[in-house]
Amino acid sequence: MKITKKDLLLISIFTVAISLITFVGSKIIGNTIYIIAFIISIVFLLFVLAEFYRRLNGHIKKIHTDIIQQSMDNYHQIESLFSLFSTIEPRFPLPEMRKWAASPDLLKLITEIIFTNKPEFVVEASSGVSTIVIALCLKILGSGKVISLEHEDKYADITKHYISLHGLNDFATVIHCPLKAYSIKDKKYLWYNLKNAQFQNPIDVLVVDGPPAATQHMARYPALPLLYEKMNNESIILLDDGIREDEKKIVELWKKEFDSINEEYIELEKGAFYIRVKKEK
Repeated sequence: MKITKKDLLLISIFTVAISLITFVGSKIIGNTIYIIAFIISIVFLLFVLAEFYRRLNGHIKKIHTDIIQQSMDNYHQIESLFSLFSTIEPRFPLPEMRKWAASPDLLKLITEIIFTNKPEFVVEASSGVSTIVIALCLKILGSGKVISLEHEDKYADITKHYISLHGLNDFATVIHCPLKAYSIKDKKYLWYNLKNAQFQNPIDVLVVDGPPAATQHMARYPALPLLYEKMNNESIILLDDGIREDEKKIVELWKKEFDSINEEYIELEKGAFYIRVKKEK
């Protein structure tokens, strides 16, 4: 809680005003003005203390509300994590979660999608803990493959390490796809270079969690325009970070360009859009 410029201005004005009143008053009514000035100063001080208390009380209430909300959010993530671990039963450590990586509630949703729809072919824009979770689900189901597109060598290697650690080479592949400039609707976008990506089967589930938002405005928009023709007639898209304005605009643009999709917003830590694709046969 800081003193604002407005506060400093008010204090300065009062100081100048009380000084002028005291000086002029002493010429007119003598020493009595000092008593009056003292009373005015006390009243002003009480006003300042009351205002300070009001602000401090509001600040404390906000901190209290934030702590409660953070505790609830953490509880929800822990609950999702327990559900996730009891479902996929990983034998080895998983990559980092939250922050830039997928949160447990998103991973829990992904497991629900995989086990409910039993996809044969999953594509991920980006890689990480979600790659391992998807592959573990497919391993439990006994079939299926996930291909993850990763533009940074460093993170591709990290995910490959975890794939090998968990014995998931038959179910997951990470492809290094540096970002490439695409022209879509007369606009330039940077997205994963699909030259090295072989899509031998139609995509049943597409998980979009990259490129990073800092890449450019609406960085994840190209996913559907570039992969729509490779999507199965009935398929699912999961767009992470739905809480962000860019992702909301992306979904609105997709809906205008592809009338075969309908979306549902899922309340998660970072928000997500669950999108169903149903092409006309």
